[in-house]
Amino acid sequence: MKTPVMLIGFTFATTMLIATTGYVQTEDLQAIKAQLRAIKNAEAEVRIPALYKVKTIATASEHAQVKLTALDVLREPVKSSQDHVRIPAVYAITDIATSTQDVDVHRNALNALREPVKAGTIAIRLVAIDAVNIITVHSNSSKEILLTALALLNEPVDSHNDSVRMPAVNSIVRLVEGSGDEAAYQRALDSLRQPIASSRKEIRFMTIDAVERIGIEAKSKQTKEKAIQVLTPAKKSDWSDALVERAFEATFKIRESMSAKVT
Repeated sequence: MKTPVMLIGFTFATTMLIATTGYVQTEDLQAIKAQLRAIKNAEAEVRIPALYKVKTIATASEHAQVKLTALDVLREPVKSSQDHVRIPAVYAITDIATSTQDVDVHRNALNALREPVKAGTIAIRLVAIDAVNIITVHSNSSKEILLTALALLNEPVDSHNDSVRMPAVNSIVRLVEGSGDEAAYQRALDSLRQPIASSRKEIRFMTIDAVERIGIEAKSKQTKEKAIQVLTPAKKSDWSDALVERAFEATFKIRESMSAKVT
């Protein structure tokens, strides 16, 4: 049985812990905001050290609000037109997102990547696609985060540059595999309609493989039928014999998987 003295001691200790935690959080927030001016500086030699300071504070903090504030501050350098500024910013955003399991932090991190994922240079787009992958996997396939990631990848998967489009196709199929989420499967299949219609046979072969994998894994008959529909070329004359044969093979495997119990 706790005595009044013990209860008072416990209450005092709890109050002090809360006060100390609040003080540390406030101190971290102020330290991050103190870097705002340097982050906006036109000189990379000033901006980059500042963004690393912000990242260091945010990753070390246990508080989601500190991490969210850091992500807001990093939205400025991640929009830079210079890859040597925005690439470190993307890495910083990724590190902050993977330092927690907080869904709000993951969501805000992905939203901060909207600019780099559609940027004009290949280097930053590849880094951004990789960051989307890392954050989404770290979220343990949270449905909201998964669907947000797939929406982000819509832009690079529609690129006319295969160096961007191929990693995006690969990312889409890898993110949904094993999720068991029919909505995610269907969103992924919608995203793959554009690359499968490409004039480049390399991207078509890769996309057929991605659609096949999703179609076989899906449990829903509707999703499987959608995969088969995606594999059906609008104009067969546009497809080589090898592509038609590969699409037929993929379709057969998906139909075969329908013999198992589907919903």
